[in-house]
Amino acid sequence: MFPFCRQPRTLDSISKSYRWFIFLTGVFEVSLWSGTVFGWASVVHVLKTHGVYGHLCHNESVSVRINVTDREEDEAGPKTVQKIFKNCNEQDRQLALIGTVAMALYTFPGLAVGYALHYWGLAFTRLFASSVISGGFVLLSLTTKENPGFLWGASMMLSIGGNTLRVTCLEFANLFPDHRYTAMSVISGSYTVSAALFLIVQ
Repeated sequence: MFPFCRQPRTLDSISKSYRWFIFLTGVFEVSLWSGTVFGWASVVHVLKTHGVYGHLCHNESVSVRINVTDREEDEAGPKTVQKIFKNCNEQDRQLALIGTVAMALYTFPGLAVGYALHYWGLAFTRLFASSVISGGFVLLSLTTKENPGFLWGASMMLSIGGNTLRVTCLEFANLFPDHRYTAMSVISGSYTVSAALFLIVQ
C-alpha cells in the first residue's frame, strides 16, 4: 500500500556505520521527544504564570507570600523581599486533570502502533508519530489565557505521539541481532530524559 515505506530485504544490505547512525538518531529522538508529557509539572508553572485557566479563579484564590533573596546587594548584603503568588484551587484541578488524562493516554496507542507497524511499515508509522508530536507543540504554542482549550489537544497529542515514537524506535534494536536486548534497554531508558525538556525551556 505504501511502497516508499518498504524496509531493506536483508540486514547485510545496510552498512554497520549506517546502522549506528540510525540507532543513535533513534536514541536522540526518544531522549528529546518521547516522554515530554512526564515533565508536566514544569509546564504547569509556566501556564499558571501566563494565566491559562485563570478565569476559573474568583474570590476563592489565595495569595501566598514567599521570601525570595534578591540578587541585588547593598552595603548590608543580600536583601530578602516578599513576592506574592496567587494560588487557585480550581485552576490547579483543571491543569491536574489535563495532565492526568495525558499520562493515562500514553500507553493507549500500543495496539494501534503494532497494527500500523505490521501493515503500513516503520517509515509511515514514524512519520505519523512525528506529525502528531509536531501538532502537539503547535497547539501548545497557541495556548494562551484567551484560548486555554488548545492545551487539551496539545497534551494528548504529545502523549500519544511520544509513545508511538518510542515504540517505533524499539524496532532499531533489530539492527544489532547479537545485542538486540541491550539496544532495546538503551532506547527504553532514554525516554525518561525527555521529561526534563520542559524544565530546561521554562
